[in-house]
Order: sequence, then C-alpha cells, then structure tokens
Amino acid sequence: MDHTFTKPGKETSFIVRRYLTITPSNNNDILCEKFVPDGSTSLVFNFSGTVTVTDKGEKITVPPFFITSPIKRTLIIEANPAPQTIVAICKASVFSRYFGIKNNRYTESPFFPAHNIIPVTLYESMSKCDSPEDRIKLFEEFIQQKNSVGYQPDEIDKVYDQIMELTDFTRLNTLMANLELNPRSFRRKFLERVGVNAKMLSRLVRINYLWNCFLTDNETDFQNMVFDGKYFDQPHLINDFKKIIGESPKSFFKRNQSDMQIISGKNI
Repeated sequence: MDHTFTKPGKETSFIVRRYLTITPSNNNDILCEKFVPDGSTSLVFNFSGTVTVTDKGEKITVPPFFITSPIKRTLIIEANPAPQTIVAICKASVFSRYFGIKNNRYTESPFFPAHNIIPVTLYESMSKCDSPEDRIKLFEEFIQQKNSVGYQPDEIDKVYDQIMELTDFTRLNTLMANLELNPRSFRRKFLERVGVNAKMLSRLVRINYLWNCFLTDNETDFQNMVFDGKYFDQPHLINDFKKIIGESPKSFFKRNQSDMQIISGKNI
C-alpha cells in the first residue's frame, strides 16, 4: 500500500490533526492488520473495496464513511483488495463538542455512522474527485463553512491537548491538580467529550510514545522503556501492552509493523 500524510489547512487545524491517504499499489494489495488507538477521533472515508473490522471476535463490515472514537483496545482491519481511503485524524475533545456528540456513547463499538454529521452529498462529491488532494479540499471547505464564527478551546480541550503531548507521564497528576473545573464535573465532561477518562488517555499516549521511540531508534531495551514510560516496573509495562495492544511488548516490537503503522496513522 502507498500512503501519505497531509497537514490540515490553517482554518481546519483547530479540529484536524492530520490527514492520512491510503492507496493500493495494485489489485493484489491485501490489508489485514491491527489498528492501535492513540486517543484521536477519526473520520474515515472509503472510496473502494469492502472493509471489515474485527472487535472482540466479531467481524463487522463498515459503511463507506464512518467515525471512530478513542477506544481502549486494538482492532483488526481487513480489506481485499486494500481500499482507497482518506482518514481525517481529529482532536477527540474538539470533534465531539463541534458536532454535538458524546464520545463515551460509542467507545464500546469500533465505529459509528457518520451520516448524521457528514452529508451523504459530501461523500458523493469526494468520490467523484480525481485526486486525494481534491477530496481533502472538499472536506476542508465543509469544515470551514461550519466554522464561520470560529472555535474557542475550552478547559477540556486544553487538558486533552496537554495529555496528547505528554512525554513526562508523572505530570498527569499535576495537570489534574491545576484544573479550574470541579474534579467530579471535569471527569464527567472529559469522559463525554473524549470517550475515555484522562488516565486511560494517558495510557494510550504512553504506549504510542514508546512506539514512536522504537520507530525512531529501533531499540527494544525494555528497562529503558520502563524508565521512559514512567512505569513502576517491567511487569507494569507488559501488563499495559497486553491489555491495550493484546500482546506483550516483546512480541509487538518483533513483528512486521509496516501496515500497522499505516492504518494506525503513524507519521514517523
């Protein structure tokens, strides 16, 4: 599969983190790999082929365009042949507030329909475009039209951004201690907006941070990972990987990761 990452325009960067375009190299390209969550909400447009998601042993065919909320586990994505796809990888807290949804209603499902948020006519127009760039342009125009009055981040957005950018995972307690909102109210609103609580989001970010380090340095020193990820010890690291990734870090870092990087939106 071929893939490219595209930065959002200035007017849409308040909600879109980046775009991922997937294009099959030929008709023999087959996709069957894990999707590793990173705390984002994604809007997925498939323009060819049939794509299935396997979650908790159940295989489900996804619609042509759909939304994924942050989840606590990996999924298996399959397509034969590999699809033509554009993914708008978005800030979860902004996406839910902007479109008026509650992300925590959907975290037990691998996806939910987007037709109540995204007009079918937009998907149809994107399908007729000759290039991924033109498709992204149409989507950006749609977002800009809805954002005519501008978007102002609130406390939930600010905390979400800070957690997504964490590299020192001991700072989470400090972030929580400095909240302007009542802690109980914050926990409820954060869960509604993001789909997972702040601690779970931090766990997703931490695993993706260690994965990024591996992709950059190609080193698998687990003692260093324990230190860099601020885990209590190596069993704590292993337990987190097994619960979220579904396998041990040793197994995860030994496997071929090329397709997994693509569908998980890794821009390394």
